[in-house]
Amino acid sequence: MRFRFLVVVMVLSLLLTACDSHRVDRLDTNYRQGVGEMELRFTDSSWTLYEEHDFTIPIVVENTAAYEIRNPILELNADGGLLDIHNPTHELGQSLRGKEGRVVPGLGEFSPVPERADLFVEGFVKPIQTKQDRTPTKPSVILTYSSHFIFEPTVCVGSTLIDIDDGGCRVEDSSNSYSGQGAPVAVTKMDTKVFAGYTGQMQFTMRVRNRGDGHIKSLSLLQSTVGSRELDCFFPDGQTQEQNTVEFHAGKKDTTLICMLDVGDGASFSSPMFLKFDYGYKTVKNLKFTLLKSGVKDTSFFR
Repeated sequence: MRFRFLVVVMVLSLLLTACDSHRVDRLDTNYRQGVGEMELRFTDSSWTLYEEHDFTIPIVVENTAAYEIRNPILELNADGGLLDIHNPTHELGQSLRGKEGRVVPGLGEFSPVPERADLFVEGFVKPIQTKQDRTPTKPSVILTYSSHFIFEPTVCVGSTLIDIDDGGCRVEDSSNSYSGQGAPVAVTKMDTKVFAGYTGQMQFTMRVRNRGDGHIKSLSLLQSTVGSRELDCFFPDGQTQEQNTVEFHAGKKDTTLICMLDVGDGASFSSPMFLKFDYGYKTVKNLKFTLLKSGVKDTSFFR
């Protein structure tokens, strides 16, 4: 009996140790780095569709970003009227267990596995007449959503008097690069410029780039602080009067954000910077398939 008791205690100890180790690994994981986004994948590289037949195209969507996704919508843009799509629009919040059908959780300590939706686009191929029926626009899947990301490095602020050691950190010009903040849009570089003097200023110039597979629709700065102090920030190419929002046209991949901070002649110290951005995003992927006409081996309308 005593031997059995010892065996049970040893097994329970091993299980508890394994659980604690797994929890520590999750706590040590920093999800807010690198690139994460709503990933859109097809289960096959191409499909064969037949004239006057039904078809089903499986699509997988996963949220690998470290932030919640708002209002994700997937739409299939059919081609030339040859495809009759039964369900062209999907509100993904419902498929991805989103709150109220509109918000999808991001990766984190309590949600280390990406939220995933397996969708099925269904339709019917209409009769094919001639190759002139083909239009230049190929069928595509369009995924749109909104989200936010946070940039929070530690910076040295304080006296900008040159060559004064006040026992704190060293206030100086610097340039730092970043891999990302766990979203498709990221601050990839920050340059710090010091304007010396008793009433000096510091300027932080950040490069915000598209790191994902899609396109940025818009970008807004919601919050900007260093410690408890507000930063005076603006996008030089901002469209609003406050210059806190940028609209991205086709081909535009990045923008610049400039933030100013009055530092005076106080002692230097390290402080967290906190910038919160909101963005709209769109991912487009073309469907690749072959249309087969009745009585013809391969019309190869779409490749």
